[in-house]
Amino acid sequence: TTKQGLPSNWVKAIAFDVQGNGWFATDGGVSKFDGENWTNYYTHHGLSNNVVNDIGIDSDGSIWFVTGDGVSRFKDEGWRSYTTADGLGWNWVYKIVIDKDGNKWFGTGGGLSRYHNY
Repeated sequence: TTKQGLPSNWVKAIAFDVQGNGWFATDGGVSKFDGENWTNYYTHHGLSNNVVNDIGIDSDGSIWFVTGDGVSRFKDEGWRSYTTADGLGWNWVYKIVIDKDGNKWFGTGGGLSRYHNY
């Protein structure tokens, strides 16, 4: 709960990276739990919106967060966000699926978008 470190009690998605850290998507930001400590990330860190709907982790270790205002990628302590200006079909994104070829599929309020970074 928020008493233990989450930014919101509304948890929408959970994912684990290769180091075993737990990542939690909430309506108030993202939390990472390393087994002992919580680290919270918000828009002022680089997240595109604090309403985070889903999480995907790809083979290069990038962690993708789909939000109420685009998609944010976290890798090596750096952030990059994508919106309709970058070709995303709609900024309100509900779901991410990463296929075996590394394509990121985003279910948005305006249809389906695909991103491939190769």
